[in-house]
This record gives sequence, C-alpha cells and structure tokens, in this order.
Amino acid sequence: MKRINSLVLIMAAIAIIVGGISIVVLYNTAYEVKRQDLIQMAQSQARLIEAIARFDQKYSAKDHPLGAAAATISQVNDAISAYKGFGETGEFVLGNRKADKIIFLLSFRHPTPNKQGRPTEEGARYVPYNSSLAEPMRRALSGQSGTVVGSDYRGEEVLAAHEPIKELGLGIVAKIDLAEIRAPYLKAALIVIGFGLLIIFFGSLLFFRISSLIATQIIKGEETLAATTSELEFQKLALDEHAIVSITDVDGNITYVNDRFCAISGHTRDELIGQNHRILKSGEHDQAFYQDLWQTITSGKTWEGEIKNQKKNGDYYWVRATIVPFLDEQGTPFQYVAIRTDETERLETVTKLAESQIMISAVLENSPSAISVKGLDGLYLIVNKVWNDWFNPTHKEAVGKAVGDFFEPAHVSGIDAQDTEVLESGNAVSTETQTPHSDGTI
Repeated sequence: MKRINSLVLIMAAIAIIVGGISIVVLYNTAYEVKRQDLIQMAQSQARLIEAIARFDQKYSAKDHPLGAAAATISQVNDAISAYKGFGETGEFVLGNRKADKIIFLLSFRHPTPNKQGRPTEEGARYVPYNSSLAEPMRRALSGQSGTVVGSDYRGEEVLAAHEPIKELGLGIVAKIDLAEIRAPYLKAALIVIGFGLLIIFFGSLLFFRISSLIATQIIKGEETLAATTSELEFQKLALDEHAIVSITDVDGNITYVNDRFCAISGHTRDELIGQNHRILKSGEHDQAFYQDLWQTITSGKTWEGEIKNQKKNGDYYWVRATIVPFLDEQGTPFQYVAIRTDETERLETVTKLAESQIMISAVLENSPSAISVKGLDGLYLIVNKVWNDWFNPTHKEAVGKAVGDFFEPAHVSGIDAQDTEVLESGNAVSTETQTPHSDGTI
C-alpha cells in the first residue's frame, strides 16, 4: 500500500505541476501580447498628439487663448474623455512636469485616486515627482520609451507602456492593472486545481481498486518468483557440486566460473575472470578442432565433446563439455554457458584397459599353445593364432561359433564335459586329452 500511496502522490504532483506550467506559459504569452498592445497604443497616441501639436503650432496658435500647446491638449482631452478606456482598468494618462510635481492633464478613468492625487490650483491632479507613485509617467517625462511594471497614480500595480511626447514636453502612458491580466489565469488555475483534485480523487478510488487486484497478482508473482528462484538456487548448488561451470561473453572472455572450475584448473577466480579459455589450452587439439567448436556455438547451436586442458601447475585433465549459447530476441548469442564433467579418471582407465587388451592380445598371439576363451553359452569369444592353425586352418571366423563347428562329434562331448567341470567347480582344471588336428593327426 505504501507504493500505491506514493504513486498517487506522484500522479497528483505531476498533474498539478503540468497544470501550473501550462497556466504560467499561457499567462506569459498573454502578458507579452498585452505588453506589445500597450506599446503600440502608447506610441500611436504619442505620434498622433505630436502630429496634432505640429498642426496647431502652424495653424491654430491664435485660436486658443493659452496658445497652440493648450489647444492641442484641449483637443486630446476632448477626444479621450469620450473614450472609456480598454478592458476594465485600462486607460491613457497624459502628464507633464512642473517643478517637483507630475501634473496629470486628462481626466482619470478611476474616480477615486489615492490621497497623493489631489487637485491643484489649475484644477488638475498631481503627485510628487520623487514619490513611489506614477512610475510609468515619471519614465515617460524623463524621455524613456518602453514598458514597466510599477505603481500608477493610485498606487496600484500596473503593466504600462510609456512614451515621451517631445513636441510638447509631455509624457503619455497606456496602462492596465496587472490584477486584470492575472485574473482569468488565477481563475483558470483554481478551476484546473479543483477539477484536478476531483479527477485525482475519483481516479485514486479507481486506481486503488485496480491496483489492489494488480498488487495481489504481483504478490503472488513475487511469491512464485521467490519459489522459482529458490528452486533455481538449489539446482545451481547441485550443478556446482557436480559440474565444472563457466560463462563467457560473445567474445569468449570468461565472466563467471564456479568453485569446481577453480579447483580443477588450479587458477583463482580473479585469475580467470576476463581471460579467454586459451589460458587452459593443452596443445592436444589442432586449430580445426577449436574452429569447429566456435562456429557451432556462434551459429546458435550446442556443442558437445571432450577437451584436454592444462592446469596451472602443468598437469593435464580431460573434461566432457557441453557448451550452450544463450540467444537474444533476434536469435543472436549474447553469452555461452559451458557445463563440464571431469573425464580424466575414466579416460585413464579406458586407456589402461586398451593397453592391457593390446598386451593380452600380443601374449595370446605369440603363445606357442592353442588358447581359446568361451562364454557361458559355450560360444568362442577369443582364439589365438596357434588355435586357428591347429583346429581352424582356413581361419574362418571363430568368434560366436560352437565347439561342434570345428571338432568331430566324438570329441565334442569330451570338450563340453571339461567346460562343465570348470563352470561347476569354479576352479582351474588341468587335463590331457587327445584332440585331432584339422589334418586328422592327434
């Protein structure tokens, strides 16, 4: 359950983070669009007022008692007074500087300015030039063109574009409350968070129901895996006790050896890991032998055979090896597992037996006596050269034949009687008997 709770918390965090990032991106985009709009409005109004001012200086200087500049301001005031602004809080502000005051020349859209905005004797409103208010207008009057986030004449935080009107020594500001820009995104954020929490709540209920079933299956799977792993460990233990095991990578470099491998080779595990099996090469097998082995396993087939290896101390040993390639999804080997059994003692026994048989055969063949060996069924197993010369001059195959195939019936019973006596007594029996040669002589 701890894992499930962690997953739910992670999902909730991811959902909130993604939603928050999306809203921030949208807000920044809208903020930039609004900033560009304010710049365009401030600059266009500034250029328009400058154009009117130039016209009034040329044609209307005598039409207004206070001069051309006053005529221009009067026309602008009349035009903008009929303009209610943009959005819920956006407006144009026109001002100039007199001594240490910023004088606002247009009517405010917002009817109640803060206490610092108070009437002058000219009927306008002003704020001290060095106060923290009207930052956008202060920049415009100082000849700066651009945008700023700062306090307006009310002390409200606004996004404003400011532009100087050099023809008249004025400044114009197009501004909108930052709260108005943020409002829809804050509302959207609350909606997203609300819906997100609802979705997370109901999703969690569904997730808990489904995950409980999955968890049950996982627990069963883990139990099965544990049992299988335990069984495999026992099998590995049994295999390690019986066999000589090594694992190599696709290049033939050793990546694993068991204790029996180290014991029979005389090398430590550290001496073997990373080495090639050439470290055990005895010189018994030619290059073709190893090429056949390598081609077999690299083609994905299992190789079986006997290999003579050399120990660290120089002694030799024989193993019966089965090398199995492990294949990936494309059928390409990615490692090789070799399982070997020590065949040294068996092969030495076979060799000694073969040598003994050769020696016995030589003794039999060179003996001056006629020697034969029979099975319990009375059939010949071995006959030497003298026996063949005496009783089988044509040297036809004697092995598997009976006494009657080589002797007259009168002599067969006597020979069989001797054989029976030997079998029944279990002792050697020495007798003398007359047996005719194949040429009839006795």
